[in-house]
Amino acid sequence: VSWSGMPIEKKVTITSQHGQLEMHTFTYVQQDTVYAVSYVDYPATLDVDKALDGARDGMLSNTKGKLINERTISLDKYSGRELLVDSPNGMSTLLGRTFIANNRVYQVHVVKSKGENVANEYQFLDSFRISEK
Repeated sequence: VSWSGMPIEKKVTITSQHGQLEMHTFTYVQQDTVYAVSYVDYPATLDVDKALDGARDGMLSNTKGKLINERTISLDKYSGRELLVDSPNGMSTLLGRTFIANNRVYQVHVVKSKGENVANEYQFLDSFRISEK
């Protein structure tokens, strides 16, 4: 992904139906916009539709946001989804993409203040690539 500054890396342990997993998150804040990329490696290859549903549902549960739009997308040979979510207080909007690559779930997000044009952030989202391990 193409960053306009140096992201901060953070590793956290999350609990899933597959047990304890390590999530790697890279975040960069520029003015009122947050740019983030995260990934989690699961112990086995995932059912793509179930994993995408789970990623969406988990994100909505964690943010308590309202799903405004969802569409199916792909990146090279990898399936994904794009989401537009409003925060529960109506102060911000999240534009995010999730991709499943074998046993790895990638999420790429931009969060902006409500009312600001998120369409300008597609350059960041479009710069994301998945390289073979």
